[in-house]
Amino acid sequence: MGNHEEVFLDVLNGSLRAMIRWFDWGGRDTARSYGVDNLGLLPIDPEQVLFRLQELVPKLHVDFLSEFQPYHSFGDYVVVHAGLRPRVSLEDQSNKDLRWIREKFLSYRGEFPRKVIHGHTIVDQAENRPNRIAVDTGVYIENGALTAAFLIEDKVEFLTEPS
Repeated sequence: MGNHEEVFLDVLNGSLRAMIRWFDWGGRDTARSYGVDNLGLLPIDPEQVLFRLQELVPKLHVDFLSEFQPYHSFGDYVVVHAGLRPRVSLEDQSNKDLRWIREKFLSYRGEFPRKVIHGHTIVDQAENRPNRIAVDTGVYIENGALTAAFLIEDKVEFLTEPS
């Protein structure tokens, strides 16, 4: 579960405040992809836009997003959207940190309970650091790319495709 999914679910649960924020982070395109065609009403009647969005997003999609887990761990690795709070056990991490943390995580040079594979913060090229692997190469931005990490025993390789 990432921050965008969290905010989308907040919107679908009726939060106008979240909807306004969400539209600044790609929500307009997502709403249009579901057939929401009244986005011009946003400044004057945001409730109507919210109602239309709630009406058009299938329950199956809401259920699917709602089942996303905060992290996935395997072997010596943990996959998480944003990162981990340093010096906090995996089990005691807050969802806020797992989905939103940046600087305290990115600048930390110590070890985490497991090596962290994360996105959330765009890097020019995928990075394999001693305590974390960054794979967000900005697929949605101009000159961005989609990157996958392949973990083979102790070896990490990246496959990057331009967007």
